[in-house]
Amino acid sequence: MRRSSREVDGGEGPLQEVSRRLEEAREAAPPSWPRLLVVVDEVAELTCCDLSDDRAARAAQQAASGRLGEIARLGRSVGVHLVCCTQRPDAEAVPGQLKSNLQGTVAFRVRAAVNSYILLDSDKAALLPPHPGRAIWCWRHQWMTT
Repeated sequence: MRRSSREVDGGEGPLQEVSRRLEEAREAAPPSWPRLLVVVDEVAELTCCDLSDDRAARAAQQAASGRLGEIARLGRSVGVHLVCCTQRPDAEAVPGQLKSNLQGTVAFRVRAAVNSYILLDSDKAALLPPHPGRAIWCWRHQWMTT
């Protein structure tokens, strides 16, 4: 996560790098930007503050959650793609800042419509038939089921 965060921050700042690359693209062929894929399994462990009395662990968790938000917010403009997975689809596990900066969402069937609304802003994941592997994909407010 630190390396991805450094890539997002960049040496001269991500916006200056994007501006420089866009200027180069106008002058020549489109550049081949490196793409980073950051996969976070069990994002709830980074975002939920349910640690008891361990101050160091709580501080590390809050720092990791902040960096994850930065990667989601700034990474899209510099080619960093973020995949967050969780088995706990609740508001603590998927904070609003993170959810608003993810480009797409895949959800399998959930038990309650409330959990579906947290993930997709719709109850469609709760309405999926109970067949193994059925999922719903939301990309820019367009829906596709498998």
